[in-house]
Amino acid sequence: MMIEKTLLSVLAFIGLLISTYFQLVSRNKIAPDAPFIPAWCRMESSACASIVSAKEARLFGIPNFELGSFFYLLMLTATFMELPPDIRTGVVVVSGITVLVSAYLAFRLISVLRIPCALCFISHVVNLLIFLLLVI
Repeated sequence: MMIEKTLLSVLAFIGLLISTYFQLVSRNKIAPDAPFIPAWCRMESSACASIVSAKEARLFGIPNFELGSFFYLLMLTATFMELPPDIRTGVVVVSGITVLVSAYLAFRLISVLRIPCALCFISHVVNLLIFLLLVI
């Protein structure tokens, strides 16, 4: 049980870092190709802007990175709290919905935007791994 909680918290933290990066880029606080960003996940400004400004980058009018931040904070909170069964079920359902949205966004990223966004794909995999950890 401790290993799962540790993995869940690490994954949620990684997701939160990625969401924070996109928040900072979208608010022009950092450049998408800033030198402190690892080379394998740097993007050109135009490619990153295409992703952040795409219609798929918002769900119910809210930027995905803000929803992601909320989701990852929820997962971190759930990691450190003993949740009642009904709340835990709700967390698992939210995580499952997040995986479905991630699958759709990954499909759109590949088929429509055609931009190889390493951080986007990492966050989609993180979402799947979080869900799998919650259901085991």
